[in-house]
Amino acid sequence: MTTTKGLTVYNSMAANLIFVIPLLLSTTQVVRGSADHEEQLHYDGPEGPQTWEGSCNTGKSQSPIDIVRREAAAHQFPGLCKLHVEYNSETQATVTHSGSHLQLTVEGDAPFGKLYRRDIYNLNGFHFHSPSEHEIDSMSYDLELHLVHKTVTQDGPQLAVIGLLYNEGPDDSSTDHFLQQVFDALPYIKKPDSSVHTLKPVDFSSLLPVLDGPYARYSGSLTTPPCTENVTWTVMLNQNLKMSPRQFQAYKAVLKDPNNRPLQDLAGRTVVFSQ
Repeated sequence: MTTTKGLTVYNSMAANLIFVIPLLLSTTQVVRGSADHEEQLHYDGPEGPQTWEGSCNTGKSQSPIDIVRREAAAHQFPGLCKLHVEYNSETQATVTHSGSHLQLTVEGDAPFGKLYRRDIYNLNGFHFHSPSEHEIDSMSYDLELHLVHKTVTQDGPQLAVIGLLYNEGPDDSSTDHFLQQVFDALPYIKKPDSSVHTLKPVDFSSLLPVLDGPYARYSGSLTTPPCTENVTWTVMLNQNLKMSPRQFQAYKAVLKDPNNRPLQDLAGRTVVFSQ
């Protein structure tokens, strides 16, 4: 274990097994939507999405989907107010490269923050997909960030995931300060099954204006096995989110292969839009 630039680096498999896994056990299933153990997913070939288990190939309310903005006028919902979130800027975390995903999980029992709906959902972590899983008007984006929130009701665990879509910008003026906090860790976790503990708290302040914008909402599923259909999706429609070429190149240097699940059939569901 070494400490550098505010990061504690676990740079051996033994260190990961001893120190990192205990931190992740309580939130891995929530963050990735996978089984209880860390397992690299395959997004193409004979072990691709067509072979995923659970509800992945039998469910009727699956994610991701193509969000069609021309339907917004017909499906605006007055009850959809601006998102009400309170994110803790004093929470430290662990950034993990699982082989097929880059994810960030909170250290300890405290959540990153809260999303207020009819119930209060705790933000347990976030992860990335590239290219984007959701599309808007059949347009794919370079990167999708999923902020994963969880609550427990009488019907069992329920998730509320906020999706943000980013494209690569023209130069360093497009640097996204929120993403950079995670991407600073990338040089230290280039190999799968490696983790970095951030000593500096994650700051959500630059993300809050983005979450104040318009969005689309629908009922769907996890986008990784077992594809459980207990997710309320909120996809932000801010279509000018950028990251710098340097940031995107740093991400692709760690996760070279696509990790986006193919689009799923809307199957009669209605997507509603905030005003």
